[in-house]
Amino acid sequence: DKMAASDDDLFESREVGACPRISVDAKSFAEDGHRELMLKAIAQADVVAIDTEFTGLAADDSLSGAFNDTLASRFCRVRHAAGKIALTQFGLCTLRYDADSGSWKSVAFGAYVFPGSRSRVITAEASALAFLRDNGFSFDAFVRGVPYRSLAEVERRSHCIRQAERARALMPQKPMVLDEPMLVEQVASIARTLRDWLRRLAGGCSAADAGPPAAPAAANDEEDAPAPEPGPASAPGPDATSGASTA
Repeated sequence: DKMAASDDDLFESREVGACPRISVDAKSFAEDGHRELMLKAIAQADVVAIDTEFTGLAADDSLSGAFNDTLASRFCRVRHAAGKIALTQFGLCTLRYDADSGSWKSVAFGAYVFPGSRSRVITAEASALAFLRDNGFSFDAFVRGVPYRSLAEVERRSHCIRQAERARALMPQKPMVLDEPMLVEQVASIARTLRDWLRRLAGGCSAADAGPPAAPAAANDEEDAPAPEPGPASAPGPDATSGASTA
């Protein structure tokens, strides 16, 4: 189902009792106006309902068999699990009451979603994944879904960005200057090697025939090593003295 984000009243053209779903993906959310459409539907609705799918319901076995839970302890365990498992699908249904017909009109959205932080480690229950598979869930669409972050992740990322900007302001980067003769010659040698290799390629030589750029010749330690300075003559050893006297 398609609907323009510029429509003044999203519910005016909807049929009573009909609930077609607008499919949202990462591209349509970011570029095709579906984000604005969802916000407008929420603003114009009388009732908003959401439905979600997850990679599981529990991060461990702490939720099983807890029959003596209080509301507070149960909430803490569920909250802990929610921070470990991943949201896979997000459904949004917005409804508005139509006084003329005495019924409700709706605009619904459905989207695959995926954690925006690629370094995030998520927990999954085998039974939950099997349930998703058996009910037509597309794991490929999940990985390519609309990226999302938790409020805590957004705050941590914003804090890191602010810290990095503050550090750059305090320590401005200086341009790198090669002023040591040995480094200057080394860079010049690498540049000459690359120019020769590119010249061979430009002359019609294939990359396979040209081979990789040859490494710059390393300096010969023995040839480049300075000659030892002459020192005071050492006294002959006892063997030399003995040999001289014998001769």
